[in-house]
Amino acid sequence: MKKIFLFTFLILSVTNFYSQDEKKLVSRANEMHNYSIQGNNRIVIEEYIYPGVYESVDKEDVIAFLENTKEFNNEEAEEFGYRDYKVVPVDIKPNFEFSIFTKIDDGYYCYVKYNGSSKFVYKDKVNEDERAELVEGHKRLSRADEAYFDVEANAIVTKSTIYNIAICNKKSNFKWTFCNISDIDPALRAQIKTQ
Repeated sequence: MKKIFLFTFLILSVTNFYSQDEKKLVSRANEMHNYSIQGNNRIVIEEYIYPGVYESVDKEDVIAFLENTKEFNNEEAEEFGYRDYKVVPVDIKPNFEFSIFTKIDDGYYCYVKYNGSSKFVYKDKVNEDERAELVEGHKRLSRADEAYFDVEANAIVTKSTIYNIAICNKKSNFKWTFCNISDIDPALRAQIKTQ
C-alpha cells in the first residue's frame, strides 16, 4: 500500500512540476512577444534572450543594431547602396507551440514554434516597377513564408514561422529564455525532443 501511495505521489509531483513550468514558459513567451511588438529591444535582450548567446556576440552591439533599425538611417543606407527603410514589428497572434520538455544536466529545453511579422517601411516612395524585386529580396533575407508590398504604408510586410529553443537552466538563472536554434551546439540540439 505504501508503494502505491509513494508512486502516486511521485507521478502527481512530476505532473504538477511540468504543469507549473509550462505555465511559466507560456507566460514568458507571451511577455517576450509583447515587449518585441512594443519595440523594447533592451528588455527583450536582457530578460528573455538566453545569456549563452552573448558568449559569441556582444550584447550591446545587438541592442545598437536593433535600435538602429527603428529609425531611418541615411548614412548607412547610402554607404551600402541600400534604399532607406526602418523596421516596425507587426502585432499578430504568435500561436506558440512547444515540444515536450527535455531534461539535460541542470536544465530543461524545448523547441518553440510561433508566428512573426515585420514591416519594412521605406522613407522614399517605392515605384511599382521596383516592388516585386524588393519583396523577393526581403522574403529571401528574412526567410519569410510570405511577403507583400503595402502600397498605403510604402512598406514590405513579411510573415514568418519562427523556430526557437526555450532554455531554463543555471545560466539563465532558472528562468525560461529563448534563442535561435542555430545558436545552440548541434550535439545539444540533437538531444532535445521534438514531439
